[in-house]
Amino acid sequence: LKEKSQISIEYLLKKGIMMKEKAQIGIEYLLKKGIMTKEKAQISIEYLLIIGFVTFAIASILGLAFFYSGSIKEKIKMTQVNNFANKIISTADSIYYAGVPSKATITGYLPEGVKGIEIYEAEKSLIIEIQTQSGLNKIAFSSSVPIVKDTNAQLTTSQGLKKIKIEAQLVGTENKVVIGQA
Repeated sequence: LKEKSQISIEYLLKKGIMMKEKAQIGIEYLLKKGIMTKEKAQISIEYLLIIGFVTFAIASILGLAFFYSGSIKEKIKMTQVNNFANKIISTADSIYYAGVPSKATITGYLPEGVKGIEIYEAEKSLIIEIQTQSGLNKIAFSSSVPIVKDTNAQLTTSQGLKKIKIEAQLVGTENKVVIGQA
């Protein structure tokens, strides 16, 4: 750094841009006023190093926090979907074994990102499509009892609390559990 500043002063002197006397007077003035000292320059460099290290540490911590908060949000979303579906399936099992006039209304929370809720009668399963960071996922929840969707009260996919009506009905000659929005 000293060599570069010396070279730049010499360059300015050669080109006639700066006169030697003025340069010397300027340096002497700064030294006399205490504005420029070797100790202050050393302290300034140390402060710059400390500030640089602290900035790097804070940026690293913030980066890790954002990364892990995203994965935690995904885990929470998936847990909410699992709880929602398992509540429906377990209540459907109970209602089926209780018999035909039985019905129940449950409340479950559906997180954002749910794109579709389907009930496949042949497979006795509830399938939920959910958008995650990795893309669109389909999660199947199987039931041990025959389940069908209520054609008059479709399950909506908007975020929030949902009231779900689950009712045992005689469909044709077979007992089935009808699931729909209350």
